[in-house]
Amino acid sequence: MAVVSGGLSRYMWQGLSSDVKPTDNRVGVNDVFFETDTGRYFLWNLKTATWNVSSFRPPMGLLQ
Repeated sequence: MAVVSGGLSRYMWQGLSSDVKPTDNRVGVNDVFFETDTGRYFLWNLKTATWNVSSFRPPMGLLQ
């Protein structure tokens, strides 16, 4: 399955845990990646250029 940009907002990505998460210039500061098969959320850290697991809940403010 391909990684697609999420429909909730510009900064929401979604895909399977087996998918390669995007790391190119499309990813912005504090973008969120949701693994649809595990329910885990990851936050993009621009400084380290890595996806860091957030929690099993949406990050603060995501659904407001």
